[in-house]
Amino acid sequence: MRRVSIYLLFAMGILCAYGFTNFYLSRQDWVDHYRTRFAEQAVFLRDEGILAKALVDANSNLDDLQRVLDSRKKTGAIDLWILNHNDVVHRKSMDDIELANVIFDPSKKEEIVLDAHRYAYYTQPLNYGFSLTVGLRYNESAFLSRHFDKKKGFLFKYFSVVVLVVVAVFIYFFRDIMASIRQITSRKGRSFQGIHAKSREADLLLRGFSAYEDRTNRLEEEKKLFSYQVLPSLRAEITSGREPPYEFACTLVRTDINNFSKIYNEHPVEEFAATINDFFTDVSHVVARYHGLVHEFVGDEVIYYFKDQAVGNSVATALSAIRDINEVASRYNRMTLKERGYPFTVKSSFAHGSLRFGRFVNGFNLAGPSLIETVRVLSQVAEKDGNVVVFDGRHVPAANDVALSEFYATVKLKGFADEKILSVYRGHRPIEDFLIAGREPDFESLAYYRSDEDLTAILSWARLQNAKTDFRVLTRVIALLRQVPVTKTNGIPQQMLLLWIDDLTRELDEQGIVASGDRVKVLSSSLRLIENLVPPSEFTHQFESSLNKALKLDDRRVVANALEALTLFRREYEPQLTEKLVSHPDNRVAANALVHEGTRMISPFVVKRLNRMLDARSVATISSGLYAMGEIARHHRENDLVYYQTQVDFLQLVQELPDFVRHADVMVRRQALVAARKCADATVNKAIWRLVKGDASLEMEVRENLGGVASASADQAHKRAA
Repeated sequence: MRRVSIYLLFAMGILCAYGFTNFYLSRQDWVDHYRTRFAEQAVFLRDEGILAKALVDANSNLDDLQRVLDSRKKTGAIDLWILNHNDVVHRKSMDDIELANVIFDPSKKEEIVLDAHRYAYYTQPLNYGFSLTVGLRYNESAFLSRHFDKKKGFLFKYFSVVVLVVVAVFIYFFRDIMASIRQITSRKGRSFQGIHAKSREADLLLRGFSAYEDRTNRLEEEKKLFSYQVLPSLRAEITSGREPPYEFACTLVRTDINNFSKIYNEHPVEEFAATINDFFTDVSHVVARYHGLVHEFVGDEVIYYFKDQAVGNSVATALSAIRDINEVASRYNRMTLKERGYPFTVKSSFAHGSLRFGRFVNGFNLAGPSLIETVRVLSQVAEKDGNVVVFDGRHVPAANDVALSEFYATVKLKGFADEKILSVYRGHRPIEDFLIAGREPDFESLAYYRSDEDLTAILSWARLQNAKTDFRVLTRVIALLRQVPVTKTNGIPQQMLLLWIDDLTRELDEQGIVASGDRVKVLSSSLRLIENLVPPSEFTHQFESSLNKALKLDDRRVVANALEALTLFRREYEPQLTEKLVSHPDNRVAANALVHEGTRMISPFVVKRLNRMLDARSVATISSGLYAMGEIARHHRENDLVYYQTQVDFLQLVQELPDFVRHADVMVRRQALVAARKCADATVNKAIWRLVKGDASLEMEVRENLGGVASASADQAHKRAA
């Protein structure tokens, strides 16, 4: 189909404008005609006066005169008449109010008086001191109304045709453009390939959109490809905000698969490669659980490290992670021996020291003696029948509290001047040593027990404490578990957590919030564990049901934390709770509900509620509104920038952030700055810097919060203040 230029629509618009202009000009012609006609009709008032005088002279009966005047009034020859006697009104056709608004000049007799915008009149003297005034009213609107009544059928048809043609052309041309706009402002399924353009201009627009869409898809694919190539350690260091080169203290681990070459050459390669891939994937999950970073996969080995600044005692942490990795290897070993006829064991070594992150050739990499030491130590390990961990004896004191080890060998390592006394790892102390009934757990040591079995044991112990009174210990255990990021499990710790939460919810529902005391705090804190102990793939409907039950409890902390968990996993709460939660009197609950709704969709309802919170008098409510705004903006910027940039009403609220930066309350200022950082609007940030220029204290506050130095704790500060 041949596409027509969109200028045809402009032509139709011009036709419509011409029609309205023509109507306006015609109206002016009618008005000019009426004014001319009024002046011409006023001349005949003299004849009306003379005829009235002749009637009076022939018959002095005033009643007959009145009947004649009323008859002339009905025919439209005159609009009003007044009979005066000695300049006093004797009879009239008007009421008193109308008469008061009409001013006649008594000196102008036998003379036509014309006021083109009000009236015209003529005064005729009669016998015996009487005088008669006859007149015409100037009523332009009445004339136009009568004239329009005669022409309205034609005008209606004329304008209907013009409007219908313009609307039809508008719909014809702009249907594809509106479809494009809907695609841009939608959150999912954005594609311009199926939209058919009706005009050349729209066709060019859609071709441009489609090209950008294709380019974006290619960039996304390339981003995914390169993200697979750049391992967690390099990503973390590159995005850390520190300027390379720099050094950091850590414990670096090297785990090597035994008999790799022999198995590779004697057994099916694809099958073995898949096993290695699965094992390395599980290793990554274990390392992440201990806040470590995988640096490299090299053939049959994986290198990873734990920073002192992130975990504290990185030696004990590394040894605990290796223990869990050895357990994973044992699981694979049982499988390969049974199904494939070969063992699957690993050997590991670790070394604590300083690593340097900096540029190497065309990229970035790590360097340091720990990388060499772990290679040299592994070369001294001869055992291949089991999972072995060998390390320099200097590290033994750092892990003595949780791990057991013994002398392995005294060796001279290549590249190292002194002899090394190597030790071999013999296992961890049982977790039961730190979870003894009736005694407070050793929280510091429990931090090194993060396997599925260990987490299940800790949660089971915590569940049994519900009947006890020392809730301070429970809250400390919860704080410990909050430090464990779980990305993959066997599902058992999640089931134990669910049982614990259901026990607490049932107890509070039966006894009431007030009577339950500290158990409310335990429930609200345990709900936060869902965020880090439950991987998204393992968030079941059972958790969703438990969180919806918690939302119905009458405690703001429980409701707020349940909302945060539902928001994190993008799950819906029961529809009837929407209005109740967003309008909740507690500002933190209302803010979390807004975040839940806003991350799903930035609807007019969300914008209206945000606006209401920002206009509130309460400092806490304003802070919560700013927090919600920042969270909504951050979510959509990270997940769908196009959708975010097309939410005009929300972005207008973002433009108001500088107004809150000079607020008297420090929490409002901080939340405004953190929200500005999450929104990442260059115009807003520039406005903030201009606003605080010259104020040293405010400049420091902006630098800390807008720059992200103190922003990590800002959300927690909001929750504490709430």
